[in-house]
Amino acid sequence: AVVFGPGMLDKDLAARGLRALFGIPGVLVVDALALMAIDLAELKTRKGPTILTPNASEMATVLGLSQDEVKSDSGDLAARVVRQ
Repeated sequence: AVVFGPGMLDKDLAARGLRALFGIPGVLVVDALALMAIDLAELKTRKGPTILTPNASEMATVLGLSQDEVKSDSGDLAARVVRQ
């Protein structure tokens, strides 16, 4: 098991490390992906099962929407992200 998350100060190094783990199953915090400039389309390259854990603020940032838009349509937006 690997724990990969808060406290990583070098974003470039953290992004390279996270990408190196794309071949194994994982739980990914959406805010971490945004901070490291990893977009949702890049997650398609993951080989293992992936669970995303966004809150409304994180999902809004990743999708370029307001929190109100995310909150008003969270079910449809979640389905859209899964399809992407």
